[in-house]
Amino acid sequence: MRGAAASAPFVYAGAYIMHPRILAGEKPEPFSMNRVWDQAIAAGRIAVTFTLFSGSFTPILACTSDDAGANWSAAVPVTRLNASSQGSTPMFLPDGRLAVTYWNFGSNFANTNDDTIEVAISRDGGASFDAPVVVGNVTPFDTAGIRDGYFLPVAAADVSDGKLFVACQAMFRGSPRILFSRSTDGGTTWSPFVPVDDAPTGTAVFNPAIDVSPDGSTVVIAFADQ
Repeated sequence: MRGAAASAPFVYAGAYIMHPRILAGEKPEPFSMNRVWDQAIAAGRIAVTFTLFSGSFTPILACTSDDAGANWSAAVPVTRLNASSQGSTPMFLPDGRLAVTYWNFGSNFANTNDDTIEVAISRDGGASFDAPVVVGNVTPFDTAGIRDGYFLPVAAADVSDGKLFVACQAMFRGSPRILFSRSTDGGTTWSPFVPVDDAPTGTAVFNPAIDVSPDGSTVVIAFADQ
């Protein structure tokens, strides 16, 4: 990333795809890419997660690197290999555990009655993962006429004490909403989903983004509406 040529291939960064750019001149603000990259390198390990499209299954896999991305571990399963999941976000916690949130389509992609947001925790830095914990049940909402990321939940970790935060677009009591949940114990338990948008009932809301300040005092959720 740092010093990459502008013509380099695209780089997958969390839940977004961005074109590499030279970052040396970027201001060292709290959420600048320089700060994020330097913190990742200082931590000694970085992780990437992805969906493997394998026949009728779409499991989430993870790889880690201990040398700033020069070499990567073999991919290990975050979910079951016969899972139907997408939209993963990896987050290291202060104690070294790796949390990965994602959307689980349940029995199959077409059946929307058993969709859940889940989190899987690795206690060995991404070498293996515990059985997933359900953040909450969700009913998908796909905005008509707009290419949205309705099955791409977003997540952030409080690097000061390990709190986790998740947001997604979904139906709530018959209306599209941006839903929010948090965990204060590193992903073991989660608060019930609550709507955080102020859109009129029935208004489409979609594509949330979430971040938390370095000291954990402020959580910000941005989203689009019609």
